Amino acid sequence: VPVPVRPRITIPSSYYTVITQVPFTLDRPQGAYIVVVADGGVFTYDTTFHGSLGGISIGTSIIDATWTPSGNGYWLLGADGGVFSFGDATYKGGFNTLPLSVKGNRKPIGIVAEGSGYKILTIQPSNDGSPFDAYGFGV
Repeated sequence: VPVPVRPRITIPSSYYTVITQVPFTLDRPQGAYIVVVADGGVFTYDTTFHGSLGGISIGTSIIDATWTPSGNGYWLLGADGGVFSFGDATYKGGFNTLPLSVKGNRKPIGIVAEGSGYKILTIQPSNDGSPFDAYGFGV
């Protein structure tokens, strides 16, 4: 009986740059939403404003965000893997703080809340296995 062969997937290095379109909206589980723009500006609609990075030079673009489980805060994720916390969101670390031996050439593409922290989702634009990984911070 032949063994199924898992096809290898090669993802071009430019792929991760088109995954998130900025600005983007982030729906709040309890209702309402925010709009997040590339410079870290946050605009609230029918919810409390917890802060933003608008007007602050951060040296990267914001590519994703997630609410805390309570809906009383949010984390913003920079293209470099940096995480910025607002409201009841607690900073637990960023992908950009990991050593190069761990990061390799992986690029952050998303952030999701989990437990009392978050996971940063990454893509590896190479041919050495699964293109996606998740790194937990405070989970």
